Amino acid sequence: ERSSIRPNMCCSLHDAITHGVQRPRRHQTHLSIPQLHPSIFVINAAPPGQLEPGGLRFCPKLKPTRNSIAPHPSPLPPPPLMRAARRGKKLFQEEQWEQAAQAFTEALGTRSPPDHTLLTNRALCNQKLLRWDLVEQDARLAVQLSETSVKAHYLLGKSLQEMGRLEEAQTELTKSMSLSSSKQFKSYRGSIEVALLSVRKRLWMREQAKQDMEDELTRGKMMDIADACLAAAKARGVPPEEAQATYDQRVRALCRVLGRARRKQDMADIPEGMVCKLSRRIMIDPVSTPHGQTYERADIEKHLTEKGPRDPFRKSDVVSKDSLVPNLALKKYIDDFLEENPWAFQEPP
Repeated sequence: ERSSIRPNMCCSLHDAITHGVQRPRRHQTHLSIPQLHPSIFVINAAPPGQLEPGGLRFCPKLKPTRNSIAPHPSPLPPPPLMRAARRGKKLFQEEQWEQAAQAFTEALGTRSPPDHTLLTNRALCNQKLLRWDLVEQDARLAVQLSETSVKAHYLLGKSLQEMGRLEEAQTELTKSMSLSSSKQFKSYRGSIEVALLSVRKRLWMREQAKQDMEDELTRGKMMDIADACLAAAKARGVPPEEAQATYDQRVRALCRVLGRARRKQDMADIPEGMVCKLSRRIMIDPVSTPHGQTYERADIEKHLTEKGPRDPFRKSDVVSKDSLVPNLALKKYIDDFLEENPWAFQEPP
């Protein structure tokens, strides 16, 4: 028979083992040698006066069984680095950016190599504090430790964007976008896409300014040539009216050539179907309601949260967040349009 063994079942377990004496207790429970599991207990070789209570001792090197009398160990407290990481997350949720960054620094400790997740968490804190050089430092190290980290590539691209290194930022954000295709990164993908479109627009604006300067220099040189031709015509005795008419004709032709070379764009060129009726901005994540209306996801979800489950412009239509469906065809059309016209992107407020 197998039974649970407890030290108080016998007045002296040593007597039971040594002399075969068994003293019944209130429930008439007896102990005998065969009841002791050999993988748990060993007989103490010390004299009876020096035996541990019960005459037995636990052998720590042997694997316990379910009959073991060893108490369950209490849960070990988390190590200091883990406690610091948890404290950092809690402080971040409470928007205490400085204290959260310090907690993540403590959590990193002297780890070699450092944990890339803790590095990106500290970079997020520094992003909130607009410390872009520190964001770049942590994000770049995190990318070296984990090439597939979506958050690390995004934070590196964002910091490079804010520091004006737009070509590098575009490269990192493009990598982050390509790595975020799975559903688990759905919440990040919107931020990545907005940052990437913003970088593309800034690159376009920089090229536009450069082109404007070159056009102005070209126009100045062409006007100098026209002025020289006018002066030469007058020197040859060409009637002033005829010389001036020729000069005006050349200037108009010059303006037409420069205008055809590069046509300035304005917001009126954006197709109306791309613009969200709620925000009046071009849509990045268009979704359709069951009744065929299309809105920017963030704008319609905000409306449904604040105003209730009704279409903003058709009050009779009931709409819920779960009923919104991505408009993939329009999304593809908008992406292609913004690829060719980066100027059209409007950053959210």
